[in-house]
Amino acid sequence: MNHLPTLKQLQYLIALADQRSFSRAAESCYVTQSTLSASIAALEELIGGPVVDRSRKDLSITPLGRQVLDKAKHIVMETNDLLSLARSMDQPLTTTLRMGVIPTVAPYLIPLIIPQIKKHYPQLDLKIFEDQSARILHKLNQGQLDVVLLAFPYDTEGLEEKTLFKDPFIFAAPKAMEKDIPETVSTKDLSRFELLLLEEGHCLREHALEVCDIQSAKKTQGFGATSLVTLIELVRYGFGCTLLPALCLHKSAKIPNVILRPMKKPAPAREIGLAWRKKNPRSEEFILLADLIKKAYEDSLS
Repeated sequence: MNHLPTLKQLQYLIALADQRSFSRAAESCYVTQSTLSASIAALEELIGGPVVDRSRKDLSITPLGRQVLDKAKHIVMETNDLLSLARSMDQPLTTTLRMGVIPTVAPYLIPLIIPQIKKHYPQLDLKIFEDQSARILHKLNQGQLDVVLLAFPYDTEGLEEKTLFKDPFIFAAPKAMEKDIPETVSTKDLSRFELLLLEEGHCLREHALEVCDIQSAKKTQGFGATSLVTLIELVRYGFGCTLLPALCLHKSAKIPNVILRPMKKPAPAREIGLAWRKKNPRSEEFILLADLIKKAYEDSLS
């Protein structure tokens, strides 16, 4: 009788590849190191070769191990999808849902979503992971997340998308510059100002550069803002101007010592939406979640 690898063995291999350490992998799987090590050894015996190179100080996956790993990720992801489908057949949004959210959306939209989820889907176990777009999309494609809440445009090839709403850009400048700022700011005006942007890796930076067609904006050296809160503080203290998404301002029309001006119509904007893997059996649940998020946002504006 031919034996097949167990799901646990495949999960342990995935954890080992992610953690690059037997001890950390065991901890992430909530098992002892000896249990995980024995399972990996049994997997190697079953497939007839090593999946881990133990001769080096830094643990690495062998070429055979990488081939097994690719298959393992697919099998585990499909198994998780199957279980999720079975659990959600009776009633949608009543099981665990892992959602990735980008930092320029999470602190402003999540507080609007949670009360609505508790009201309409009290049995939903929503787990939120905040990180940059590239990383949450990687986790989505690896099956570590079910759905992501991010800003478009972004490369989401192979994924389903549902846009929720447009998030226009607002020009922000220090109070001292008020006389120099027109009532509505055009993209051409931006080249006159010293523009502060988020650090590389934040999609908002790319959206500001691309959507607003910024080609010659002056660059402020020496600052690397990692959040919109930091960016606003830099503007407040006169280090430059910036472009803020309206979402971060919400109902507030004022920031102390900062002038806010709308962009000329049609105002450049990013789009906020959900994305998930194509053919995910929980797609109907994600659409329900999208509708809830959209309504929560719209209600907050009234």
